[in-house]
Amino acid sequence: MQELKAKFMTRTTLRKLLSVCVIITVIGTFEFFFGKNGKFELHPTLRILLVLTIVVLFNISSFALRKVFSSRRMIRRGNYVEGAQVARQFVAELKAQPWKRLLCKFAIEVYTSEPEVLGHMCIASAYRHEGNLDAAFSAYLQATQIDPLCPTAFLGLALVSGALGNQSQAEFYVARSRDLGYTGSISDKLFMLGGDLTGKIALSAPVANS
Repeated sequence: MQELKAKFMTRTTLRKLLSVCVIITVIGTFEFFFGKNGKFELHPTLRILLVLTIVVLFNISSFALRKVFSSRRMIRRGNYVEGAQVARQFVAELKAQPWKRLLCKFAIEVYTSEPEVLGHMCIASAYRHEGNLDAAFSAYLQATQIDPLCPTAFLGLALVSGALGNQSQAEFYVARSRDLGYTGSISDKLFMLGGDLTGKIALSAPVANS
């Protein structure tokens, strides 16, 4: 229990730090284009560190989570079977190649620190869009068992429970998701948008098959 509490505090702190980084990035971008008068000027060293951090984290995410991004894109396009299959391949690779799992740990994922969760969330999403709600519920539940602190996995359980007509259970999972830090705030929406944009850019760049 203490370990889970410590992880929760660490993840909450990470989300706050990322929120600050987003604000700094917005200010820096505004200053770059409109700050000719110097009112929004950032220290040159801070600019360099900010750019290097973004570049390094983006490249790690692009390589380590490419199959997750690909699965999400397939699901958005309605290719549910293919999307789920790619997600399963991702989970299998993590088990077969521990170094890749370690690399995934360095990629920023705000709502979970367990890479396998991302794969199971994709699988659950594919099932949910297909209308296979029981399988979707099981996949989301498996994600929460791997990472009991993942708020978006509980949000998925809430969506499926609602679709199954179990309103009280849906409300329970929504409350659990909020307790773990997902409130649908502007920061949450920006994190989601950032993940989508990273995926689109990563998939547009050719890479060697891994």
